[in-house]
Amino acid sequence: MDAAHVFARMHPDDRERVKASIVESARTLTAWHDEWRQIRPDGEVRWLAGSANPQREDDGGTLWHGYIHDVTEQHAAMQALRHSEERLRLTAAAVQDGLWEWDTATGVITPDTRCREMLGYRGQARALPFRSWRRLTHPDDRRVMFAVLKKQIALCTPFSMEVRLRTADDQWRWVEIRGQAAPAPAGASTLVIGTQTDISQRRADTQLRHAVLDNAAAALFVTADDNTIELNNRRAEEFFGNDGLPLKGRNMRVVYRDDAAFNAFRRSADEVRRTGMMRMECQLRTASGALRWFTLRGTLLDPEQPAGNLIWTLVDTTERHEAEEALSTARTHLLKIIQHFPGGVLVQDSSGAAVVANQTLCDLFHLPLFAADVMGCSRDALDHLVPPEVRAVLTSANALHDDSVPANYEVVLKGARTVQIQLIPIRTPQGESLGRLWIAKDVTERRRHEQTLEHLATTDALTGLANRRDFMAQLETECARQANGGPGGMLLMLDLDHFKRVNDTWGHATGDVVLVHLARMMRGNLLRTYDLAGRLGGEEFAVLLPRTTAPEALAVGERLRRALDQSRINAGDGTIVHITMSIGVAPLQGDALTILAQADAALYQAKNTGRNKVVLAQATDAAPEKSR
Repeated sequence: MDAAHVFARMHPDDRERVKASIVESARTLTAWHDEWRQIRPDGEVRWLAGSANPQREDDGGTLWHGYIHDVTEQHAAMQALRHSEERLRLTAAAVQDGLWEWDTATGVITPDTRCREMLGYRGQARALPFRSWRRLTHPDDRRVMFAVLKKQIALCTPFSMEVRLRTADDQWRWVEIRGQAAPAPAGASTLVIGTQTDISQRRADTQLRHAVLDNAAAALFVTADDNTIELNNRRAEEFFGNDGLPLKGRNMRVVYRDDAAFNAFRRSADEVRRTGMMRMECQLRTASGALRWFTLRGTLLDPEQPAGNLIWTLVDTTERHEAEEALSTARTHLLKIIQHFPGGVLVQDSSGAAVVANQTLCDLFHLPLFAADVMGCSRDALDHLVPPEVRAVLTSANALHDDSVPANYEVVLKGARTVQIQLIPIRTPQGESLGRLWIAKDVTERRRHEQTLEHLATTDALTGLANRRDFMAQLETECARQANGGPGGMLLMLDLDHFKRVNDTWGHATGDVVLVHLARMMRGNLLRTYDLAGRLGGEEFAVLLPRTTAPEALAVGERLRRALDQSRINAGDGTIVHITMSIGVAPLQGDALTILAQADAALYQAKNTGRNKVVLAQATDAAPEKSR
């Protein structure tokens, strides 16, 4: 695929840098690593990290094998961390402390206005009993806070603690209490003075930082120059904390399964200090004892201090490795399935070149090559390999063929074999063409079976003529043609005279012989090739005469009538049967039922006026009393 659309959606500030890194990798044949921002079609910006190893091709080009990983969450985590630290610095610089003093002898504490405002209380500062102030402290903090106060006051040393105080709206606010007993000239001091700082934002920022780090999908480490772990998140503990002890303060050796792997990590740390960033993939043993694949990315915590701490992001890529192995296995299985598929299979790329083919396809089309030799053939080469009957429907010269839409073709090859070819476009989720799939099957026997079933469904079993349903369908089609300005036509209705006597006298077997004899006459040369004869039921027959005038139809009817009248039908047991028939003729004007009614009326006019004759229907004919 052309990578132009990938570069087109790169962030403009990153595009030239990434291109330059690719060019440098191609020039030096060194591993390529880079990170950039990619703009999705919906406008969302995602951070991507790419890694690949270059390989020089025989034609002088460069082929990279690698992958691209979405590292947006890691960037977001680091950005949130940096943002949190910056906000803490600004808060410390801009904080406004409150002042308070406590007379331990009288038990009165006096917070200033700022202390009160910090908790949402309005008005001027006023003294209040210490026990009232104590009730403002969160129950979980009281015991520890007063134990510290008692000890530090007795020692006259500074103290500092973080506690929660109740606000005016009955909420809890984190504050830092700092203070010291004031020195007294003689005896024990009774005055304690101190400050109160609102640290709610700092506590919130700390919680946010821990939440960001602990909820990151990746394991995060901050290491010192001796590879000691200075900081790690909860995910890192889950992956590698196998003895219940904290990872902080331990060497990164605890993460690696052997000395060789740890030495590779140390070399990676040296590379980070030289270049500012590195990426590698390695297999680590987790707390459960299982070996899992990780993508390890190292960066400088402070780009200005290469000798400072390093940040390591470890992303579990075991599933990706397993997916790649599964994909390779699936491809092997797929090729086996294609090889044994009960039909011909061919996959072409977007240029039409053959990517995959099986031997069944070669055998089906009598290709002079093995399946392995077909793979790689261009589209023009394939066009010359396949039989001419197949080429006629698949080449670009066929205006009815479009590679972008599914299509089904049936072609008859030499030897009267019928092959069904199904063409299926292959597209990306974005709709771009990747090629097409051929599935070819020999459907000769199925087509013969279908033709047999169709013949049975449309043919009268005794006479071999069209049955009533098929004849009516053909009649309706011809009527529609006439309604649209057709050339005209006629309909004959035929009925054997006194046919019941034949059945009653010689039996139904002889009657069947008579019906077959009449059908054989109509299938002979008494009708034209485009005329249609059918048996409507019993001894009733009909003949559809397209492009025929009334005089011509009368002549056809008379020819049929005379031929039957002159026949002597041998029933097979020595019986010779002589029988006549009456014929009604009607033009193809109106719908099928109207035409049948007119022909039927003319038929029974012939019956009622002596039989063995041909009568043309009149426009005003009505069906007379029927007589056989």
